[in-house]
Amino acid sequence: MTSEKVPNWPPGTRILSAMPVYVGYLLPSYGDCRVSIAGDGEDKVFQQHFGKHLRTPRLTTSVDELRTAFLGIENDDEIPAFLEVCGPFRVGHPPISLNEFIRWQEYFGDWMTQGYDYIDQQLKIEFDEKENARISGLLSWYIRQPPLSRQILATVECDSLVEAIAATIALDEFKGAQFKDCGWCRAIFEVTKENGRQYCTQDCAHRAGQKRRRAAAKIQKTLIASTAKRRTPKGGGK
Repeated sequence: MTSEKVPNWPPGTRILSAMPVYVGYLLPSYGDCRVSIAGDGEDKVFQQHFGKHLRTPRLTTSVDELRTAFLGIENDDEIPAFLEVCGPFRVGHPPISLNEFIRWQEYFGDWMTQGYDYIDQQLKIEFDEKENARISGLLSWYIRQPPLSRQILATVECDSLVEAIAATIALDEFKGAQFKDCGWCRAIFEVTKENGRQYCTQDCAHRAGQKRRRAAAKIQKTLIASTAKRRTPKGGGK
């Protein structure tokens, strides 16, 4: 980036070179989590209960891995196990209904594949004041230069899983990453030249190709049978 590209910035503005950005979400700094379940079916509600004693902070799972796991949950029976290891889902640990969990999946999935302008119009989720500043596409940066290092680092501090996931999506959007729904398994994946821009893996591309070939073969078989039937004289040709 050069100053010529941002002529409207105020005098004295400094242009920093590209820097690594760390999403600060130390989920293991919370005590052990137990998840209780109330209700049944579509009325099911999950509640996180954290231990009183905090453990020594240590990051054991990346936010990107948590984001992938969260978006990949398809069965509500998988939700309790995920909530036990993901850290606080929302600020203040409020109850999470099954419908709300699914709406968050849709919210983040649409943001990744359609862009923030799309979800701002299509899908509304109520945030509290603190969450709104972090999930609505705005990030608060903490920029520092570690001792004995010439590299500048930036940190985005988050207090809940939804904030951390939102931060990763916003950062991906800043760098120009593009995401799509896989044409076979519907998983969300980053578009690259290597993956053909339609399927998340070669296996999904292969399975989709097999399905197309089988469908084409079935249509061809039906056409051949129909043509043969029309050509057969009445009475079996006698």
